[in-house]
Amino acid sequence: MTMNEKRYFNILSRREGKAAAEKATANPIFLRLFNKIADSLQKDEAELREKLTQTEYGEQLAYQQTYLREQILRSLQHFRSSKNANIRIYNLLIEIQILSDNNLTIQAIKSLNRLRNW
Repeated sequence: MTMNEKRYFNILSRREGKAAAEKATANPIFLRLFNKIADSLQKDEAELREKLTQTEYGEQLAYQQTYLREQILRSLQHFRSSKNANIRIYNLLIEIQILSDNNLTIQAIKSLNRLRNW
């Protein structure tokens, strides 16, 4: 990941974490895991895994890694959506489908017109 992508991921994750549950801790476990991995200069995954297992992540490490991977992919998709026409079109199609599924026909038509005019 580039430095801009890492920064974007951190900002997006903190914002979503605060919005999801106004907790005292605004730094979710998966975000701390991301920062620890990103800051680590170790190339050996086994050594890093051993180090992380001995810390606060313990038994949740596999779950947190999977969740982290999903969050990174979602963040990268969001980050690159303005740069990639295919992603923008795909996101508009998803938006239109969601609006249609929820019987919001007028909004779906407006989104469809936006897609046609784009």
